[in-house]
Amino acid sequence: MEETKDQVQLDDSILLRTISSGCLSDINNLLKLCDHKTTPFSSHALNLAVLQACNIGNAHLLQFLLQDGIRLELRDGNGNTPLLISSTKGFTDVVVKLLSMGADINAKNNNGDTALMLATSREVIQFLLENQHLQPHAQNSTGNTALISAIEKSYVEKVELLINAVVNLNRQVSKSTLTLQPGCLVSSSVESVIECAVSQAFESNNTKALIFLISECGAHSTAVIQKPETFLKAVKLGDIQLIELMLDSGLDVDRVHDSKTPLMCAVHLEVINFLLNKGANVNFKTNTTPLINALSWNYFSDIYRAFHPQLSSKEMEEKIILVADSFLKHGAHLEDVDECGCTALIEASKGCFSADVLKYLLDKGVNINKKENEGLTALHFAAKYHKFDLAEVLLKYGALVNLKSCDGCTPLHHAVRDLHIVKLFLENRANVNSEDDLGNTPLSLASKFSGDRVNVVQLLISYGSDVNHKNISGMSPLWLAAQNLNTKCFELLLNAKADLGPDQLQQKSALSILLNKWLPSEQAQRMAETLIDHGASAEFVRPDVIHRLIASGNDGTLVQKLMKAGICPTVLVLKKTIFNWPETSISPLAVSLILDSVDFTHYIINNWYLTKSDIKILSRNKEILNCLEKHKTKTLPYLQEVSQQPMRLELLSFITISSALGSNRDRHQRVRNSRLPVPFQDKLLFTKLEVKVLDAIVGRGLIFLHQLTKYQAEQEDKDSQFYELYVDFCKRYSSCRHDRLSVPSTLSRLGINIKYLKGQ
Repeated sequence: MEETKDQVQLDDSILLRTISSGCLSDINNLLKLCDHKTTPFSSHALNLAVLQACNIGNAHLLQFLLQDGIRLELRDGNGNTPLLISSTKGFTDVVVKLLSMGADINAKNNNGDTALMLATSREVIQFLLENQHLQPHAQNSTGNTALISAIEKSYVEKVELLINAVVNLNRQVSKSTLTLQPGCLVSSSVESVIECAVSQAFESNNTKALIFLISECGAHSTAVIQKPETFLKAVKLGDIQLIELMLDSGLDVDRVHDSKTPLMCAVHLEVINFLLNKGANVNFKTNTTPLINALSWNYFSDIYRAFHPQLSSKEMEEKIILVADSFLKHGAHLEDVDECGCTALIEASKGCFSADVLKYLLDKGVNINKKENEGLTALHFAAKYHKFDLAEVLLKYGALVNLKSCDGCTPLHHAVRDLHIVKLFLENRANVNSEDDLGNTPLSLASKFSGDRVNVVQLLISYGSDVNHKNISGMSPLWLAAQNLNTKCFELLLNAKADLGPDQLQQKSALSILLNKWLPSEQAQRMAETLIDHGASAEFVRPDVIHRLIASGNDGTLVQKLMKAGICPTVLVLKKTIFNWPETSISPLAVSLILDSVDFTHYIINNWYLTKSDIKILSRNKEILNCLEKHKTKTLPYLQEVSQQPMRLELLSFITISSALGSNRDRHQRVRNSRLPVPFQDKLLFTKLEVKVLDAIVGRGLIFLHQLTKYQAEQEDKDSQFYELYVDFCKRYSSCRHDRLSVPSTLSRLGINIKYLKGQ
C-alpha cells in the first residue's frame, strides 16, 4: 500500500482487509494514511478491527484502534475482551499495552474465565501475576479458580507460578482480604494454598487434579493428605490410583473420621476389594462395623448419590449384596452388633431393602431372633417400618412372632398401623391379647393411634381381642378411641359390646372423656350422642356441660339427650357479673336469655329444667327485665308472657324439690328412692323429654364462655385437661384484644367457627 493520502479513499473495507492480511507494512501504511486517526471508519468496523488486531497480536495497531478508550472492554461473541483474547493467544506485548491503557485485569467472559485462567504463556502469566489489581482467587462459572483450571489441564509450570505468586502476594496482604476460594483464607504458606486447591478438587470430583497435586507438589501436600477426612473423600471418589498414591504416602488404611473407616465409606466394589487387599480390617468397629454399615439407610443413600440415575434401585441393592458378600468372604462376623446392638439382619430389616437382601443374610445362617439393646428383633422392625414382604420372609425362616421387647411389645404391637401385617401375624398365631409394660394390648394401641384404623380394630376383635381390657392407666380401647376422637373405631367398639359404664374408682367414663372439655368439638359432640343412644350414663360428666353446649352453638340435640341421661339443671356462681347480666348466678335458662335464644328459653321453661335462681327470673324481676329490654332481646316478650301471672305452686314445688335433691351423681338414686309418684320422678329426672332440633346460638357464645370460665367461683386445677382449649383461646383472644379488633373480627382471626369449633 504505497498510495498517498490524496490517491486513496479510506473506508471500512480497506481497514478490515488490511488487518486481515496480517501484513505489518500494509498496516503501518494504513495508519500513516489516516494520520493515526479513526475518524474515517465506522464504529462497527472499528469494533471488528479491534478483535482482529487482538487475534494477530499487533500491539501498535491496537493502540491506534483503542486511542479513544471506548473499546478497551469490547466483547466478542463469547464475552472475551481484548485482554482475554490476547492472554489466550499469549501475546505478551499486547497484554502489557492493554493493561497500561487501563484494561480490566479481572474481566470475565461468558464462562466466567479471567485473563489469568486463559493465559498459557509463562511471560503473560508472570506479567498478570505482578499486577496489584489481580484477583487470583476469582472463580469461573464452574467454581474453578485459575489454579484449579491449571491443575485440570495439567499445566505444571502454570501451577507452580500460581502457587508461588499467591503465597508471595499473601505475605504482603492481610489474610482477611485475600482468599483462594470463598470462606477459605489463604495463609502465608504453600501448604495452605495446596490445601484449598485440594478441597476444591474434591468438591468438583476432579481426581486428575488431585493426583497431580499430590504427586507433583510433593512435601507441600503432606499436611492436607494427613487429614483423616481427605482420605475418606478420596475413597468415595473411587479412583484407585489416587487412593494408592495416598496410601503410599503412609496413611493408615483403617484411619477413622466421624466414626467411619475408609472401608465404610467406599461405594465402588473395586475400591472395597482394593482396600481389603491392602489390609483393611473388615471387622473394625466404631459405632458400627463395615458389614452392618453396608446394610444401613446411610450407606444406601451414599450408593444412591453415587450411582443414580445410572442404576435402578434393584441394581443398587444388588451392588450392596455384592459388597456384603465381599466383606463376608474376607471374614466379616455375621453376628457382630453396632452400638445399638443391631446385627446386619436387624439393620437390613429397617425398611431400606427388599426381601432379597434378608434372604441373602438368612441363607448365610444369621440368628433371626437376636435382639438389639431395646429388645427389638428383625421382625419388630419389619412391622414398625410397614414392610410386609420382609415380615413374611422372616416368619418363613422361623422368626418368633410373640417375642417381647424390653418394654413388653410384641411385633403385633408395632404392626397396628398396617392391616396386612396385622393379618399376617394373626395368621401366624400372634397373641392378640399380649400386653406391653403399660398394659396396652394391640387393640388398645390401634384404638388410640390417629387415623381411625377401623379395619385393624375389626380384625383384632374378630381374632378375640378383649374389647374391655384396661391398661395400667385404666383406659379401655373405647376410652382411648374417645380420647383421640377415632370415630369409626369408637363405633366399632360400641357395636362389639364394649362396656359403657363409668369407672367409679377413676370417676371417669367414655362420655366424660368426650365432654369434660372447655369446648367439646363437633366430632366429640357427635360421638357423645352415639354413646347416649347406646345407653351410656351421664355420670361423671360435668353438669356445666349444658351451659357450654348451649353457648357454643349446639342445636339442642345433645343438650336434650344429656338432660334425659341424668344431667340436672345446675347453677354456676361467678365472682362478678358478666355480659351486663345483673346476677352472678348463671343457670342454663340464664345462658339462653343472655345469648338471646328464644328456642332454648322456650324449651327450658316448658320442660321445667330450672334452678332456684330461675325463680327470680320468672318472677318479673325488674333488673333482669330491664337488662333484656335494654338489649332489645327477642326473648323478652316470651319471658314477660310467662311471668305475667304468679308462678304456679306446682312449678314452685318442683323447683324446690329438684334443688333439694341436689345435682351430684347420687341424685338419680335419691329420686328413685323417694316416695314421690313415678311420673313425678320421671319429670325430676327428665327421662321423658322429647328431643327436637332447636335454633343454635350464633354470635357471642365463645366470648361468653371465656368470661363464664374466667369468673367461676369454683374452678378446677388449671392443669386439668378441661382447660386445654380454653388456655389456647385466652392467648389468642388476648392478642386480638390488644389489637383492638371487634368481636367478629376477633373470632375470624382466631379461626373459630361460631356454630361449632371443629377438632380439638
